[in-house]
Amino acid sequence: MVAPGAAPTGQAVQVDDACLPKGARLVGLVKWWRSVSATVEQLAHGLWFGLWGVSASRMVGVFMAATSTIGMRFDALPTWLSRLGLLLGAVLGLTGAFAGPLDFLFIAWLVVVSLTLLFSRRSREAGAAPAR
Repeated sequence: MVAPGAAPTGQAVQVDDACLPKGARLVGLVKWWRSVSATVEQLAHGLWFGLWGVSASRMVGVFMAATSTIGMRFDALPTWLSRLGLLLGAVLGLTGAFAGPLDFLFIAWLVVVSLTLLFSRRSREAGAAPAR
């Protein structure tokens, strides 16, 4: 057992879960995390940031390509917008990172697609109004 205020020795202390109140597990985790060296913490942070940044960019690229393909096949999007989405999706998927101007590619494409679908739907409904 470690005395209060003593430095942790790295030995694991096994405590039965039935003895701990609900919040004690979180307190134990926080205490363990504070005892981790700064090097390990920096390594974990770097790995997490790298994996998250690369994975998010590639997932967005796949989403853009899939949405553009569906929009092209069902004539929901104009051809130029579908091809632009495929190109931008390939760029994000191949680069694997949101860097510099690539940060706003997905947001800009999403706004253009949303506005195109909104106004094309309204023009279709206005042109195909039922006669009474």
